[in-house]
Amino acid sequence: FSSIGTATAASGEATHILSVQPKLTFNSITNRVKFTLENLNILVTGTSPIRWDLCLGTTLTGTTTFIDANTTYSGFQYNILGTLSGTPAITIASGYVASSGQTKGETNMSVPFKYPITLDAAGVARVNGRLTLLVTGIGGASACRAVMNWKEIR
Repeated sequence: FSSIGTATAASGEATHILSVQPKLTFNSITNRVKFTLENLNILVTGTSPIRWDLCLGTTLTGTTTFIDANTTYSGFQYNILGTLSGTPAITIASGYVASSGQTKGETNMSVPFKYPITLDAAGVARVNGRLTLLVTGIGGASACRAVMNWKEIR
């Protein structure tokens, strides 16, 4: 499965571009599907480089509607809207993508991922059960796109 997000990375400020979390139910039962992140791809179309951070334990405010990745076949949802509120609990991985007026940057990486993106034991969403990608413009705001690809183990 995959989800795609677009955002303008604010200069010096972490900007939400994409989040993934488990649905509460899958096929009408409590969702216990396991999540494995396959890869992450980031393309900077703006003129300033960015820093990216893959995080757990984020709080989003504003328009935070999560959309089913696939209503029939996926146990996960994604969100491309909303604003980061506060500081993430855990940063799993981070890096930089270069960009300038003449050259646009891209990164495609596999992230070793051993963190449980799951509901809690009672079947309720938990703070560290959401995976969020943040982007920060360096020296200016910069437009960017991101894709998260994952597989689900049932």
